[in-house]
Amino acid sequence: MKHYPYALLSVALMAWWSDAEAARSHSAATAITEAAQADASYAYSRKMVAERPELGVILQHFGYRSLSELDSRFVYSYNIDTGKVSARPIPKSSAANHEVSPQAFLGIANNTGGITDNGTDIVGYARTSVYCILGGAATNVGGYMANSHSRDPSNPSVLKWGTQDAGGSTTVNFAVLMAAGGAKNLSNRTVMETTHIAECGGEVQTVNKFRNWPPIRYSMVIDDTGSMEAQLAGVKGGLQSFIATQEQQGDEGRPKAYQLITFKDDFQQVLPPTSDAAQALAAVQGLTPSGGGACPENSIGAVNLALDGIESDESSMRTIILATDASPHDGSDINGVIARATQNGVRVNVMLSGDCATTAGAAASSNSGAGATPSQISSRVELKRLAEETGGIYFYSPNATAQEYAEQFEKILVESENPVDELKPDEPVSWLSGDAGSKKTLRIEVPAGTPLLRVIAYGGTGNLSLYLRKGAVATESLHDASSTRPGNSETVQIPAPPADTYYVTVVGAGAFADATISLHLGQ
Repeated sequence: MKHYPYALLSVALMAWWSDAEAARSHSAATAITEAAQADASYAYSRKMVAERPELGVILQHFGYRSLSELDSRFVYSYNIDTGKVSARPIPKSSAANHEVSPQAFLGIANNTGGITDNGTDIVGYARTSVYCILGGAATNVGGYMANSHSRDPSNPSVLKWGTQDAGGSTTVNFAVLMAAGGAKNLSNRTVMETTHIAECGGEVQTVNKFRNWPPIRYSMVIDDTGSMEAQLAGVKGGLQSFIATQEQQGDEGRPKAYQLITFKDDFQQVLPPTSDAAQALAAVQGLTPSGGGACPENSIGAVNLALDGIESDESSMRTIILATDASPHDGSDINGVIARATQNGVRVNVMLSGDCATTAGAAASSNSGAGATPSQISSRVELKRLAEETGGIYFYSPNATAQEYAEQFEKILVESENPVDELKPDEPVSWLSGDAGSKKTLRIEVPAGTPLLRVIAYGGTGNLSLYLRKGAVATESLHDASSTRPGNSETVQIPAPPADTYYVTVVGAGAFADATISLHLGQ
């Protein structure tokens, strides 16, 4: 195996790492898991560069401080003989295994990996093999696995490092203890970072990957009655956009499974849980609104059907998305559903566009038409409670467009994978940083009788904007208040806000660093 002669460059690398240490951003205590992961990744990068200095050359060339900044959709190359550094997209046809075409490399490299659980441990593996057309093949794999209860995840004491075996490949295995509660226990959320290195002759290529455990299971519980035309169009558009984004990310992120249940007065499972995104999209695209003249529908029965399959699954994050324009059937045991979901750590998200109730202070506002039958259950009261008490998102808009439904449906899918942190009074979130176009959303719980809701951004450098919205995630186009002045000094506020969940979104109008966000509920 050939290595770049680093007698002189090693001094420069040490100075570069010292600069990186000083420049590195630190996360606030409210995001300790993210901070521990960032620190683990940074410490890992230092050890990997020590093992293979060629990686340091690649990082320096692109101005990166850590291997985590390498785009997993690209393969990065360093030619030891010529000193040339380059990056090429991994061909889409082979992205699953990260093969590198012979035209881009004097060989074919195959990089694979996975993360799962065996009931007691969270386990993973990473493997690299290479075939070199002119011989001289060599492979290495490095990596680490960490979660919030593993031993000192911010400074892994052992770098998993593998070298090529007799068969021409390198495999590294990982394991951390799984705490009680499986996927329900947030401390079990685990990240595995691996670096795959293949060498043919004088050319070294690398791919850096992140994989996460647990996977996530989306149970889509959809009202497909005749009055749901706009909502169904939104569900279809939102899922299509979400899946397209996931395909662009390759196998980064969290593995996903999709289930589809539809309901009117009865309910049925249209699609059992599947990890085939194309199959899930085809099932949703095949939905057509029909029937359902009476307004109350059996949404609670459909949610219970979803819970039946979820309760025994401790190896997945589980979330339900309920979309309807009707109240539940009278006599529905909503308290029982809340208890089941809460016990199993399942968030129930609700997209609501109608209400059959003529009692409980809620006038009928259903989209179900003149044939609606009055209900004793107000969907705006009880389905909102279902979402709030299970930690889900509640969205109510009887007149939203299909595009607005699509945006909200996609946001629920995204937030279910990465739950939104809560911003609390007297607990500012500090050291926020992001690139131009980046977004960070925080949740705010506003109690009744609050005289003023105010969110302030300040400090640091760069240019950010703030957007605030009641009841749904704020965006540049959908918000109740915004502040877009140059710099990081921004304020958004709502006088006498109704009690509800609010969302503030920090958007990078340009790159920004080390900003602080604080919440004030008062005068």
